[in-house]
Amino acid sequence: FEIGSLFRDWKPVTVIAVLIWSLTNLIQVVPNSTVQDWKHLADLSGDELRNEVMTRVHKLKGYDQMNEYQKEDAVKTETDNAAMGNNIQILGHVKGYTVFTNLKLGLDLKGGSQLLLKAVPAPPAVPEITPEVMKGVETVINNRINSLGVSETLVQRAGKDRLIVEMPGIKDPQQAKDRIGTTALLEFKEMVQLSEDSVAWKDVDITGADFKHAQSQPMAAGNYQVDFEFKPEGAKKFGALTTRLVGKFIGIFLDGQPVDRGPDGRPVPIERYQGVRVNEPINGGRGQITGSFTRDQAMDLALKLNAGALPVPIQILEERTVGATLGQDSIHKSLIAGGVGILAVMIFMIAIYGWPGLIADLALILYAIATLAVFKAIPVTLTLAGIAGFILSIGMAVDANILIFERTKEELSYGRNLYVAIENGFTRAMSSIFDSNVNSLIACGVLMMFGT
Repeated sequence: FEIGSLFRDWKPVTVIAVLIWSLTNLIQVVPNSTVQDWKHLADLSGDELRNEVMTRVHKLKGYDQMNEYQKEDAVKTETDNAAMGNNIQILGHVKGYTVFTNLKLGLDLKGGSQLLLKAVPAPPAVPEITPEVMKGVETVINNRINSLGVSETLVQRAGKDRLIVEMPGIKDPQQAKDRIGTTALLEFKEMVQLSEDSVAWKDVDITGADFKHAQSQPMAAGNYQVDFEFKPEGAKKFGALTTRLVGKFIGIFLDGQPVDRGPDGRPVPIERYQGVRVNEPINGGRGQITGSFTRDQAMDLALKLNAGALPVPIQILEERTVGATLGQDSIHKSLIAGGVGILAVMIFMIAIYGWPGLIADLALILYAIATLAVFKAIPVTLTLAGIAGFILSIGMAVDANILIFERTKEELSYGRNLYVAIENGFTRAMSSIFDSNVNSLIACGVLMMFGT
């Protein structure tokens, strides 16, 4: 054996390179304190996380000298840390360090909720659901569910007018449904006096779509308000409106109802709503929405306004919830099943083929590590069905070794020497291996096209 021969043959070098890449991509090591901090961030709600991230970013050395890009990058780094804490699988602990990987797990393994949504036409403005309307709905839904926390949510279209929303690890499915399902259409309207005792509210073409940013703020009386800032064009429209209506009243409506709340927490009846008196022009593009909001109501309104208004109403057709305990149980059983399956195959190979079987087992271990590393790099969302497919692929992978070994045994029985027998075994088994894998790919293609 010569070292030079190792590098003249590209195959061993490729195997070593793949193994090194797989291990470095799949396995990470950090101090225990780092993982604990990640998990602390992951346990925070969406609002708490934003406050914590901004507090940490403001404490960074040289924050005042950062440009906007650097500040955004710092916020992204802290948010990514929270996402890490929510998506890691710990392999063990070694002398104050944590060894882990972070494969992306699906709902059935991690727990969470899945919603099937349907977009409903809203004539005359939206008489039918078009691809453009669905694109707008998808964007708004994405913005809204991303405000719930750091889970890797998924929004994908299903047919002409439906969306599938998956929220792994979400802590409050009802909050998600409430935030997703309402339109959050904020409108400013002008009061029109119809008679001495009755008024009407006239549209002035200023809505939440003109907002640049909204944020909930506490008030002295224990209630909350929503501070807002208009986009440049919205600020001009709002300034012109308040200039024209000095001494008169403007109404603020959310989803067609006054924002003012009664003692029961519900919007006041529209016939009793008086609106807000305009004392002077508001030209700065900033203002407040007050209406005796609770903390949660103000935060929810601010998040909806920042996410944008849905272009059409949404119906929740179906909801599926998987508990985190069930997900962990599924992972545990899947690992046992995978371990038993791989061990059975390895024992079979050694029992039937001896040393060549042991070499095949080593190749099988390399295949399993490399496949998981590819799953992480893409990344692939790993589900129970995916784990079953992965275990099945191990049996399919070792099938090639069996074909080669059986063909090699035939060549040896013909009196060939070992080197020639192995070469012929590889060469003449290739057509069978190719046919087997093509058949498997055809089955996979059918499942991808017609499966759920």
